[in-house]
Amino acid sequence: MNTPVDVSVAIDPGPRDVLAPVAELLAPGTLGFLPDGNLLVMERRGGANGVVAREYAPGGAGPWSEVRSVPLKGVRGSPIGCAVSADGALLAAGQKTARVYAWPSGSMVASLPGVRYQLERSSLGFSPSGARVAVADGGYVSPRNRAVTVCDGSTGAKLAAIKTDEWSFQWAAMPDESTVLTLGLAHDWVSGDDETDGQRVLGCYDVASGAVRWRRTLRADQWPGVDRATGRVWVAGDEGPYATKHLLALSLADGAVLRTVGFGDDWRPGTAAPAVVGPSTLALPVSSYKHGATRYVVADVERGRVIAELGHGGARLGGVFPLTAHADTRRVAAEVDSFTLVWQLP
Repeated sequence: MNTPVDVSVAIDPGPRDVLAPVAELLAPGTLGFLPDGNLLVMERRGGANGVVAREYAPGGAGPWSEVRSVPLKGVRGSPIGCAVSADGALLAAGQKTARVYAWPSGSMVASLPGVRYQLERSSLGFSPSGARVAVADGGYVSPRNRAVTVCDGSTGAKLAAIKTDEWSFQWAAMPDESTVLTLGLAHDWVSGDDETDGQRVLGCYDVASGAVRWRRTLRADQWPGVDRATGRVWVAGDEGPYATKHLLALSLADGAVLRTVGFGDDWRPGTAAPAVVGPSTLALPVSSYKHGATRYVVADVERGRVIAELGHGGARLGGVFPLTAHADTRRVAAEVDSFTLVWQLP
């Protein structure tokens, strides 16, 4: 299948400067930027205070420093689900029963309904106002027909349950107050094996009625990135049974392909979720079998150009790690091994 490309982004395979991080924080964990551009890191620990929320801020011309550290009481275990509301006023975290906390006090606001198996890193998602939060069970065990639950963020009351035929869920998000996006494993366990065929389904549902708006089957390991400002969902698209060759912008309204972004000379988008830096700017991994490399680039996908390539100490980064971004300050952050890196884009 030859998918037409609306925009082509060229990747320079040769040596070039990489953007060094402005901060290296010795606290890895689920993270997100607060509205003022400070960075929130959820650090998992053992003991009674299993999760500590840490807020970091830039120090002018100096290094980033920790502003506050708040233990989230009642949260322990690994993995856990974590989420931050858009206004930075609420956090949600938990392993089987998530709780909502006020920030920066860390006081508990509400307890959300428990799940049957466990919450994954990306199982929780606030609506833009923070009034609602989606909760998805991430367990890879039977039975089918798990529900993604939408709850009141201030009371924990169950508002709706979105039921599908996915085997389990790895991700849930609310791009607006009436919409739930889910990413679920499409098929059962393979008989006599410990693995599935890996297909996933990206689904969009109406909160009030539970009705499906659209669904799209993805291949294994793909993760979506949501741009609330433009009503787009970015995801790597398929061409052939195994090759992810294009980046697609899907309409949040109906799932239609609005934009197809290609990468020349055998470069293709990675399966990690693109982080939205601006209306037409994404931070994402790209890889090439031909060049035997993976790079993390920030690209203007409307103009077809690379703005920066992310590195560390002058070296290119490889592997797969989640990215997050703050559009107003043009900052990008990622958890890498045992620390968190922050870059300031030009």
